[in-house]
Amino acid sequence: MRRLKWLLFFIFLLMLVGVYVLWIEPSSLKTTVLDFGQAVSDNSIKIVYFADLHLSRWGAFQEKLLKTIAGQHPDCIFFGGDALAKKTNVSDLERFFFELAKIAPVYAIFGNWEDEAPIHMIQRYRNLGITLIDKDTQTIFVRGMTIGITGIQSHYFIRQVKHMELLDETDWQILLIHAPNRLEQYPEFYTRFDLVLAGHTHGGQFYIPYLTQAALKIFGNDSLWLRGQYRAQETTVYVTNGVGQWFPGRLFSTPEIVSFSLPKVTRDD
Repeated sequence: MRRLKWLLFFIFLLMLVGVYVLWIEPSSLKTTVLDFGQAVSDNSIKIVYFADLHLSRWGAFQEKLLKTIAGQHPDCIFFGGDALAKKTNVSDLERFFFELAKIAPVYAIFGNWEDEAPIHMIQRYRNLGITLIDKDTQTIFVRGMTIGITGIQSHYFIRQVKHMELLDETDWQILLIHAPNRLEQYPEFYTRFDLVLAGHTHGGQFYIPYLTQAALKIFGNDSLWLRGQYRAQETTVYVTNGVGQWFPGRLFSTPEIVSFSLPKVTRDD
């Protein structure tokens, strides 16, 4: 009888964990605020960054995501790639980005999932007014400041990036890279930027300290940058948990958006 009670308790506990992993945490959303240690003023630029949408169908989570982003009152929005899922409802995807672009100008890069339909995604972004930055550097002008944005999927495409000379005349240099894997091995590239924003890892998606990183190494992911904020020489690196998942469930890797303000900077000649 005692063994039966323990068995029932164990089954009940597993059910609770399953509900949390499969429904509660994936439906949650947190806002991470980056602090660069500089004074923020009324003239600072407010930016929201998120990645790994993996949208299958429109639902309550997409409503929450849009509402949360809008609540930050951003001047512009950066999307770090992987809009697609295994079975994406195209109408729902277009609806999401249409609503997103109403909040603020959107600048996006491709993730590895966009390799499945690159031409279609280029056309969709163009039709929706989303600025795609793919292996390129572009400058944007906001509140009297100039931001240089370089977009790239992973370190494999470093040598294909065009127009990086535009960074020399900007107040802030930002790299949007979908997959941060092994980027730390190319300091001659990433140290040209003040800020590197990455995704792809989903923060491990199921994150148990040390164990998750050890497991990822077994599967060939030996990147030093898995989740959260890092400092590499003078460059700030942030790897987001993302907002979607490539397989069901999350554990201790709550979906997140990243919010930060870029103050006016004074550079030494």
